[in-house]
Amino acid sequence: MARGKKTCPACNKEVGARAMKCECGHDFAPKKGNVLTKVDTPPIVEVELPELKEPEPSTMTEEEHADRVLSYGTERAKLLLKMARWEKKWHHVDWNRVAAKLGEAEEPEDPGEEIEEAA
Repeated sequence: MARGKKTCPACNKEVGARAMKCECGHDFAPKKGNVLTKVDTPPIVEVELPELKEPEPSTMTEEEHADRVLSYGTERAKLLLKMARWEKKWHHVDWNRVAAKLGEAEEPEDPGEEIEEAA
């Protein structure tokens, strides 16, 4: 069968793909009984969601957080230490303690902070 054509089941002639009727009289239009029916939409079910609790503030100290970071392993702790230094994040962890346990130099204090404190 050629592209863009369909074969008539009555006379085996090829007709255009969008033709609704063949020269022999065969009707390609769908019959009334074969028409797709509209699918009923499922009913909406209302679900009661449980109440969400507010997250509790951490009761761990900075030292405990540092020990927890160290418990992840040396490689991961070093990576987290670098990320914390680059991004100046995670102030709840004592990063100097992590650096000391990993044998790395502690991060030097920012000289800008000392100038602001002196003023």
